[in-house]
Amino acid sequence: EIGMTQEELASMLYIQKSAICGYEHGQHIYDDRLLQLAKALMTTPNQLLGFKGTDSFAENAAVLLKEIKDEVMQDMMLAQIEAVVKAARSIQSDK
Repeated sequence: EIGMTQEELASMLYIQKSAICGYEHGQHIYDDRLLQLAKALMTTPNQLLGFKGTDSFAENAAVLLKEIKDEVMQDMMLAQIEAVVKAARSIQSDK
């Protein structure tokens, strides 16, 4: 918190207040605008994106890759479970 209103920030960046509101609610933000926002808010792009404790690209990339890997593994396990269930139903229907 730096005590800046949406109107003040929008004015600094030459954009509409509604754009700031959209960013606050998860609307896509382009790289150049992200850098401008970070500078205006006296922070870093990584902090704006929710990365905690570090601005190291490698560390942040590792965190993201782990999250992606976890999601992929969950999807793979679900696919395997579905295949087993399908095979079991097929065997049952053959009896």
